[in-house]
Amino acid sequence: MKSILSEQQLTITIKRLAHQVLENHPDLADTVLIGLQPRGVFLSDRIVEEIARQVDAEKIRYGKLDITFYRDDIRKEEVGEAAVAALAGPLRHVGGNPTRG
Repeated sequence: MKSILSEQQLTITIKRLAHQVLENHPDLADTVLIGLQPRGVFLSDRIVEEIARQVDAEKIRYGKLDITFYRDDIRKEEVGEAAVAALAGPLRHVGGNPTRG
């Protein structure tokens, strides 16, 4: 697999992103950081850790959002039957036969 950034370059990039957040939002008022599940969380965790080195961690509002069920670039076979069932709603039995409803 081809690397885009070395570990050192990634560390520098994360530090710069954290600094830019603080430069543009010094008191973090009305600022929320959101990491997108699954892989974006690794990056957002590191950015939040870097920001926490600069300011009181209590000021940081951070959340993680799973967008798996809202993606339009994957087919339902790739998501799996359990996920499709969750999207389709609860299963209920009508006359002994399971139906969506």
